[in-house]
Amino acid sequence: MKIASRQQSLSKQLLIRFGLSLMTLGLTTLSINYRLIQADLEHKVLEQAHSVTVSLGFAATKLLEQQTLEPLQQVVQNYATLPTVQTVALVSDQGAVLASSSITWQNRQLDQIHPKLANLVADAVRQSSSLTRPLRFNGQSVLLHITPLQPTAGQRTLVIAILDRQKIRESARQTLLASTATLLLGTTAILGLMWLLLQRLVLRPLNQLSQNIKVSQTTGLFQLPLLPFNNEIAALAETFHTVFQQRQQSEKILTESEKRFRTLVENTPGAIYRCAFDSQWSMDFISDAITDISGYPASTLIHNRVRSFASLIHPDDTASVEREVARCVEKRQPYLLEYRIVHADGSIHWVRERGQGVFDAEGTLLHLDGVIFDISSLKQVEAALRQSEERLRTVIRAAPILLFAIDASGQLTFADGCGLALLDLEPDTVVGTSVYDLYRKSPEALQQIQQALQGAEVTGTVEVGDIFFESRYRPVRDAAGTVTGAIGVSIDMTDRKRAEAQLQQKTAALEQALLELQRTQLQMVQSEKMSSLGQMVAGIAHEINNPVNFIHGNLSHISCYAQELLELIALYQQHLPEPPPAIAAQIDAIDLEFLSQDLTKALQSMQTGTNRIREIVLSLRNFSRIDEAEVKEVDIHEGIDNTLTILGHRLKAKPHRSEIRVVRDYQPLPLVECYPGPLNQVFMNILANAIDALEATFPQAAGAASLTLPSGDPATIWITTSVRDHDRVAIHIRDNGEGIPDSVRRRLFDPFFTTKPVGKGTGLGLSISYQIITERHGGELYCHSTPGQGAEFVIIIPVKQTLSEAFSD
Repeated sequence: MKIASRQQSLSKQLLIRFGLSLMTLGLTTLSINYRLIQADLEHKVLEQAHSVTVSLGFAATKLLEQQTLEPLQQVVQNYATLPTVQTVALVSDQGAVLASSSITWQNRQLDQIHPKLANLVADAVRQSSSLTRPLRFNGQSVLLHITPLQPTAGQRTLVIAILDRQKIRESARQTLLASTATLLLGTTAILGLMWLLLQRLVLRPLNQLSQNIKVSQTTGLFQLPLLPFNNEIAALAETFHTVFQQRQQSEKILTESEKRFRTLVENTPGAIYRCAFDSQWSMDFISDAITDISGYPASTLIHNRVRSFASLIHPDDTASVEREVARCVEKRQPYLLEYRIVHADGSIHWVRERGQGVFDAEGTLLHLDGVIFDISSLKQVEAALRQSEERLRTVIRAAPILLFAIDASGQLTFADGCGLALLDLEPDTVVGTSVYDLYRKSPEALQQIQQALQGAEVTGTVEVGDIFFESRYRPVRDAAGTVTGAIGVSIDMTDRKRAEAQLQQKTAALEQALLELQRTQLQMVQSEKMSSLGQMVAGIAHEINNPVNFIHGNLSHISCYAQELLELIALYQQHLPEPPPAIAAQIDAIDLEFLSQDLTKALQSMQTGTNRIREIVLSLRNFSRIDEAEVKEVDIHEGIDNTLTILGHRLKAKPHRSEIRVVRDYQPLPLVECYPGPLNQVFMNILANAIDALEATFPQAAGAASLTLPSGDPATIWITTSVRDHDRVAIHIRDNGEGIPDSVRRRLFDPFFTTKPVGKGTGLGLSISYQIITERHGGELYCHSTPGQGAEFVIIIPVKQTLSEAFSD
């Protein structure tokens, strides 16, 4: 009955959903069809209106040329008899009604009839083309069509036709009703056909399949039904048949597997279990071997019928077992436990348990599977082994490498061990000798022995001859607690000391290697940085220079052409002071006088802008010197100026500060042999840091721009150059910022040292600059600074380079 009701529900759902789909499709089609019909009718009416206005315009043009105005009203009346035409009128470009089919329009202005008519007529006159607009007129939705006529007798005339949109919609509705009726009939026919096909292809085969399934539930046999069509239901019946056979085979395999598992469990020496992960370790299954281990039958532990497994665990081990299992389950790894359980006879047994959690596909823990072994006998063996190891350890402690004992006077009463041979001593000869004689050349050893005789335990390293010993001294007391002597143990540490010395040497070598590695890294960073900069400048020169040169070259021609056009317009205005209305209106619309003045200014601004772009690109090329990787004679002043050009945007005034001034004090310098690109990078790093320092000095109050620093002076960078000793040049770059504290100044050139926030600096700029000046150019780079008075960086490089070419690599 349930299957039959489900079939009926399925058929109803299919029929309803298909019907709803058809209805949705039909409604969508009707909506589209209605819009298409309405659009088509409006298009036809517009064509008719255009024909009317063109025809009326042609007739009116003839009458206007003949200046015969009396028949004009009759002509307009004749064209207003069409079904969709409400009103036809002939108006001037000034909005006066010349003739109209409506009595209310005659001898009136358009803005008196409707406020939008005059504006639309003006638009049609301005565009000199037909114009169509929807409009609300006398409470009705109409369509307005305006056609301008050719000027006659110095007058511009237009034809206006107003069409009734309600009649257009009514015609569309009638057509839509006919389409709707046809669509409903077609939908009903399709639904009926679908119901018949559903009964034949779906419901009857499903009913037969459900009957066979019901029979298989009682007999255990499934008979494949004979279906008239090879469709999805036939495939479903085949699937039922296959699943039923597979189920019978699986049940047979499961029965055999259970037999094998039962045999395996019975022959395993440990207790196999499956339990829940709860506080009681509730057992879903545990083998009978648990009886031999705990003394309790397995049946009493299943589902905690008599007692829980947790009750068997020794109370001192309960917490550790729970903690370790929880940790392993959380990490999804097997656990291995050793703990005690309380046997039924009251004895304590040690067990070893190994298990792991079982999870489903979603990662949810299902249960714990594992095995438990009795290791009580193994624990007894381990205890005996520990006792034996303890005895052996006592013997070892009693006979170390060098073991000795002394009395209260410092006489050796016992000495043994291979350590004596290192000192060229024998046990028999050394006993009775005073330690004060034996260690007279080792005052540290004598001091430790005296501390031990005074009742202190002493540990330390001493040197005896060329041998290093790590010694431990302990005082010996009698029953009254009086110190009667001391015992000591000494271990040869010579090899360790030598290893420590070697380790120190290797550490120093590693530190030197690290320093060299950092220098190499800095060289690689600098090389990669300059290579990237060179590629960027090459791209800029290629992508910007060509179009900028094209614009710059054509601006002069455009300026000449514009000037000639302006002169021509001036001549027109001189000889034709009274232009036609259309030209006068256009002159007012474009504001010709302002346009003439602004065009010249705009062209001059474009000329200045292209010159600025060319200067910046040239400065970038000179700054990077991508084609000058070797030593070359260059003008130091040119490199500084190019760097300042690139940094020009940072020197300009900002919302929170005034412009940063740059004061150049250049002395005559010879051409200097150097690496131009790296040297320009040094100028860039130092100047950029100076700008950062000055910006940090300005007050940071929002919305309050400051023209001066807190000291009252304008922000300034001074650049001074000079010749020193005829063979070196000096460049001084100074700012009047806050200055640099001594603690920071001492580490300015350390790699990766920076005082800027994370993301603002890498700490490599000044380190790379120092390497470029000192190593690549054989020069000097240092900084003078007094906090509160700014900072000054001094660069000194030789005029001629004598360094090896290895530095250029």
